[in-house]
Amino acid sequence: MAWWPFSNKENSQEKQQKEPEPEPLYLDELPPKFDDSKQAVPVPSTSPLKQAVNKISIEDFSPANLITIPCFREAGLSGFTVMAVFGSITFLYHKNIQKTTNWAFGGFLLGSIFGWEQCNSIRRKSMMTAQIAKESLEQRKQQELRNKIK
Repeated sequence: MAWWPFSNKENSQEKQQKEPEPEPLYLDELPPKFDDSKQAVPVPSTSPLKQAVNKISIEDFSPANLITIPCFREAGLSGFTVMAVFGSITFLYHKNIQKTTNWAFGGFLLGSIFGWEQCNSIRRKSMMTAQIAKESLEQRKQQELRNKIK
């Protein structure tokens, strides 16, 4: 057989000599980066409702905090889009500003509600999928542990 730099014999020998690759690590398997054991959990001395009311402040309603709410942005964009469409069509058809304003505001409310519900539905489904994947990973690890014990 003629000399060839990429012969199958060398490749098969290299494959046999290589060690198997380690399994990927997941976040749950890694040690924590910070020590949270030093933080004491406060014991509530009052009712949870009173504590919740005491935590509310004016800064909670600032625009910077509102955009951190999941699905707030999507709902707002959907509402503004429907408001523009309803307002434009109503104005072109009726030429009445009062009727246009009413329809545009109704479109904003309707679009915001549908945008909010659609986004939350997608979030719920993705969270359920992640939860199912996590449970199946735990079950697989338990099964592997049982197989090692046997």
